[in-house]
Amino acid sequence: MDDQDYDQPLQGYSVRSAQEHCGGESVPELEDREAEVGREGFLELIEPLKEQDCCIFTLYYVYGMKVKEIAAHMEMKENTVTTRLKRGRDALRNGIKGNRELGGRG
Repeated sequence: MDDQDYDQPLQGYSVRSAQEHCGGESVPELEDREAEVGREGFLELIEPLKEQDCCIFTLYYVYGMKVKEIAAHMEMKENTVTTRLKRGRDALRNGIKGNRELGGRG
């Protein structure tokens, strides 16, 4: 994928736009997952991540795609996707922990 593909803002996030943005195919039964996750909550959660990592998180956690599938869609090695997921989870975990220490809801 071209680096320009990740320059789009997340403001217009929806499952359908994420599919287009991330090069994913339409998966109708997963479009309902957006309501389960909660659009605003999901955006707030992944906002600190890099754009490409937001895409990986969307494919993995919203679409339920496997690492191998994400790697193929994003033209990356599986190890790269796995590493980005781990680093992203660590960053989110640290952000939530920091927010709690500052008296936030996280």
